Amino acid sequence: MKGEMQEAILAKTQAVAEEREIIAQANATPLPGALRDAFAAQQDIKVGKYSVRPFYDMDFEILQMLDHPLAKMALGGEKYGERIQDLRGINSWTVCFMLTHDVDEVDELSQKGAEAFQRAARKEFGRLQLGGLLEINKAILEQFGRYFSTVVGLEAVDNGDGAPKKA
Repeated sequence: MKGEMQEAILAKTQAVAEEREIIAQANATPLPGALRDAFAAQQDIKVGKYSVRPFYDMDFEILQMLDHPLAKMALGGEKYGERIQDLRGINSWTVCFMLTHDVDEVDELSQKGAEAFQRAARKEFGRLQLGGLLEINKAILEQFGRYFSTVVGLEAVDNGDGAPKKA
């Protein structure tokens, strides 16, 4: 009986020690896992095996380097995504590649030039069928909209008498 009790105490002590180790490891990561994702300003969008990340300012510099229609749309040009040629081919592949890879990886590759970037995009996305490209492009356009929805128009409100409204 005494031996059974010692074994039970030893087992409980070991379980508590393991639990404390797990808790310490979990607490070492600020906002781990689902909590981090829940409080992220902009979420990734899952499309099959791909995660379409949010746009960052750097992405528009890369799009301009690539002379991409989405960069032109961001500057007030023609709408991207309304014509089938926007959603397939090299323009589609490059933006799909860009937003399904880490921003630092994309930045590093873009520094090797437009040709290197397009080769990598073609290699990964050139063999997808149109349906897959369309779904990824939908998520890309959603992320594009989210990026610009954070812009706040700062202008005085007119009361109708020409004087700005007072807060």
